[in-house]
Amino acid sequence: MDKLQNSRETKKFNRWRKDIGKTLPELSTRVFNLRGTGYTGCGFHWGLEKDLGKIISTMNDFDRSYSDWSLRQTVEVVYECFIERLEEIESEISQRAKKV
Repeated sequence: MDKLQNSRETKKFNRWRKDIGKTLPELSTRVFNLRGTGYTGCGFHWGLEKDLGKIISTMNDFDRSYSDWSLRQTVEVVYECFIERLEEIESEISQRAKKV
Protein backbone atom coordinates (compact mmCIF):
# COMPACT_ATOMS: atom_id res chain seq x y z
CA MET A 1 0.00 0.00 0.00
CA ASP A 2 1.48 3.35 -0.99
CA LYS A 3 1.59 6.35 1.35
CA LEU A 4 -1.32 8.17 -0.29
CA GLN A 5 -3.59 5.13 -0.16
CA ASN A 6 -2.54 4.43 3.42
CA SER A 7 -3.32 8.04 4.35
CA ARG A 8 -6.78 7.72 2.80
CA GLU A 9 -7.41 4.46 4.63
CA THR A 10 -6.28 6.01 7.91
CA LYS A 11 -8.67 8.96 7.42
CA LYS A 12 -11.49 6.56 6.61
CA PHE A 13 -10.66 4.53 9.73
CA ASN A 14 -10.67 7.66 11.89
CA ARG A 15 -14.08 8.66 10.53
CA TRP A 16 -15.32 5.15 11.38
CA ARG A 17 -13.94 5.52 14.94
CA LYS A 18 -15.72 8.85 15.33
CA ASP A 19 -18.98 7.28 14.18
CA ILE A 20 -18.51 4.39 16.61
CA GLY A 21 -17.68 6.92 19.33
CA LYS A 22 -21.17 8.37 18.98
CA THR A 23 -22.65 4.97 19.87
CA LEU A 24 -20.50 4.37 22.94
CA PRO A 25 -22.97 5.72 25.54
CA GLU A 26 -25.68 3.35 24.27
CA LEU A 27 -23.18 0.49 24.06
CA SER A 28 -22.08 1.15 27.64
CA THR A 29 -25.68 1.12 28.83
CA ARG A 30 -26.23 -2.24 27.15
CA VAL A 31 -23.17 -3.73 28.85
CA PHE A 32 -23.89 -2.32 32.30
CA ASN A 33 -27.52 -3.45 32.10
CA LEU A 34 -26.18 -7.01 32.05
CA ARG A 35 -24.70 -6.71 35.54
CA GLY A 36 -26.29 -9.24 37.83
CA THR A 37 -28.04 -10.95 34.93
CA GLY A 38 -27.50 -14.64 34.39
CA TYR A 39 -26.10 -15.62 31.00
CA THR A 40 -23.50 -18.04 29.73
CA GLY A 41 -20.18 -16.69 30.97
CA CYS A 42 -21.74 -14.16 33.36
CA GLY A 43 -19.14 -15.08 35.96
CA PHE A 44 -16.72 -13.24 33.74
CA HIS A 45 -18.90 -10.15 33.22
CA TRP A 46 -16.05 -8.04 34.54
CA GLY A 47 -14.15 -9.09 31.39
CA LEU A 48 -16.93 -7.75 29.19
CA GLU A 49 -16.78 -4.43 31.04
CA LYS A 50 -12.99 -4.42 30.76
CA ASP A 51 -13.22 -5.00 27.00
CA LEU A 52 -15.76 -2.17 26.78
CA GLY A 53 -13.21 0.10 28.48
CA LYS A 54 -10.58 -0.83 25.93
CA ILE A 55 -12.99 -0.13 23.10
CA ILE A 56 -13.92 3.26 24.56
CA SER A 57 -10.25 4.12 24.96
CA THR A 58 -9.37 3.03 21.43
CA MET A 59 -12.27 4.80 19.76
CA ASN A 60 -11.46 8.06 21.54
CA ASP A 61 -7.65 7.98 21.29
CA PHE A 62 -6.85 10.34 18.47
CA ASP A 63 -3.36 10.99 19.82
CA ARG A 64 -2.33 7.57 18.56
CA SER A 65 -1.62 7.08 14.89
CA TYR A 66 -3.21 4.07 13.25
CA SER A 67 -1.22 4.43 10.07
CA ASP A 68 -0.36 0.73 10.03
CA TRP A 69 -3.11 -1.27 8.32
CA SER A 70 -2.67 -4.23 10.67
CA LEU A 71 -3.47 -2.04 13.69
CA ARG A 72 -6.59 -0.75 11.96
CA GLN A 73 -7.69 -4.28 11.10
CA THR A 74 -7.09 -5.44 14.65
CA VAL A 75 -9.21 -2.64 16.10
CA GLU A 76 -12.04 -3.37 13.68
CA VAL A 77 -11.97 -7.13 14.38
CA VAL A 78 -11.87 -6.64 18.16
CA TYR A 79 -14.83 -4.27 17.96
CA GLU A 80 -16.86 -6.60 15.72
CA CYS A 81 -16.16 -9.59 17.98
CA PHE A 82 -17.22 -7.57 21.02
CA ILE A 83 -20.49 -6.58 19.34
CA GLU A 84 -21.15 -10.17 18.28
CA ARG A 85 -20.58 -11.42 21.83
CA LEU A 86 -22.86 -8.73 23.26
CA GLU A 87 -25.60 -9.57 20.77
CA GLU A 88 -25.27 -13.28 21.60
CA ILE A 89 -25.68 -12.52 25.30
CA GLU A 90 -28.69 -10.27 24.70
CA SER A 91 -30.26 -12.91 22.45
CA GLU A 92 -29.72 -15.61 25.07
CA ILE A 93 -31.37 -13.48 27.75
CA SER A 94 -34.27 -12.63 25.44
CA GLN A 95 -34.82 -16.30 24.51
CA ARG A 96 -34.74 -17.31 28.16
CA ALA A 97 -37.31 -14.63 29.02
CA LYS A 98 -39.66 -15.94 26.31
CA LYS A 99 -39.54 -19.42 27.86
CA VAL A 100 -40.60 -18.16 31.27
